[in-house]
Amino acid sequence: MENLSAITSGNGVTRFSYRLLFYGLCAAVIVGVLIALISGGTFMGQWVKGPLAICLGIIGAVVYVMLPNGRLNIVAGLDNESIATNLLRVITGGLLGFVIYIVKPDFLSLQQSSDAYGLLAPLIGGYSITLVVGILAKAVTAIELTLNLDDKKTQASLKK
Repeated sequence: MENLSAITSGNGVTRFSYRLLFYGLCAAVIVGVLIALISGGTFMGQWVKGPLAICLGIIGAVVYVMLPNGRLNIVAGLDNESIATNLLRVITGGLLGFVIYIVKPDFLSLQQSSDAYGLLAPLIGGYSITLVVGILAKAVTAIELTLNLDDKKTQASLKK
């Protein structure tokens, strides 16, 4: 019943959506500045790749939260639980963007006259958290198999 009154009165439901979109826009502007620093070849360009990956992950997560099914999600802040879930999603998106940068820092190397498809990796990591977690789980299983650790778990995962 509380959610119905919040939808009909509009108290705070769209305010959270506007804030989330604003933060996503701010992250996009920051990404533009960081890309300019990296592509300019300055000394600072090497130090901003980590924050760039985090911002790209945040943008991917904001896009997912605000467009989960291809339509604008105006009830992203319906109740305290959805606000917490969506904020955690955005924070996790930034963290996974950074994890992708740590795993493969060459993704964010921007040379003159080259395509920048590597910038999509942290963005997709923020958008699809389940994809990144699944890939990381498979990588851990492969390492365990290679090092002959935890045979029972590895054997069970191979039978699937």
